[in-house]
Amino acid sequence: MTEALLEIKGVTVSFDGFVALNNVNFSVKPGEVRILMGPNGAGKSTLMDTVIGKVRADQGQIFFQGKDISRTPEYRITGLGICRKFQTPGVLENLTVKENLELSARKSKGFWGSLKTRLSKEETDRVSEVLKKVRLQEKAVMQARHLAHGEKQWLEIGMVLAANPPLIMLDEPTAGMTVQETALTAALIQELAKEHTIIVIDHDMTFIELLQADVSVLHMGKMLCEGTLNTVRNNEEVQSVYLGRHKEEAHA
Repeated sequence: MTEALLEIKGVTVSFDGFVALNNVNFSVKPGEVRILMGPNGAGKSTLMDTVIGKVRADQGQIFFQGKDISRTPEYRITGLGICRKFQTPGVLENLTVKENLELSARKSKGFWGSLKTRLSKEETDRVSEVLKKVRLQEKAVMQARHLAHGEKQWLEIGMVLAANPPLIMLDEPTAGMTVQETALTAALIQELAKEHTIIVIDHDMTFIELLQADVSVLHMGKMLCEGTLNTVRNNEEVQSVYLGRHKEEAHA
């Protein structure tokens, strides 16, 4: 399958006259890891907010699995299989690691329904599988508030995984992590790409190098450059506006 799982066509978003996204085109294929980077204010978060329906585009269309979701409500987009992890972990700290995952694994039951309904065998197996993938099986019965920062990040990635969405969007998933945790997270994302399409918003070049994935660079609401990390590094516009230097300085 080579068709785009997510395709953004000519999307423009403005807030009170300020153009946050300007005719942006962007697409990812099934099983792809794509890195979205750019300086603060480039439009990265706005683009992801538009995908999940939190922000509405003034112009353009967004397609997921071939279906136009440009005007689909946010809660329905999640149900279609697009899940986003924000930079700050949003785990329920008074619940155990396993209980956090169980809430995410329950399908279409709502919050109160989730509390009253037992997991199916499929959902139980999914939770066990996710615990292993995010390396938290030995802390399954620990309250989430006792986890280290990096472990909370892994738990929230696990909560996204437990819902088993085709498309996962991760916003700075290694923020605050140690070097070792960052390397383990990169390996985890590469493993997850065997079953999911993943978009990673980040600017940590060490982490980006470990991911070994194509990069899309936003600047002032426009798609500036796309390609391999080497292609992006050698692009003169990227060197000038993102890295803050000209090509001659970069080679010095």
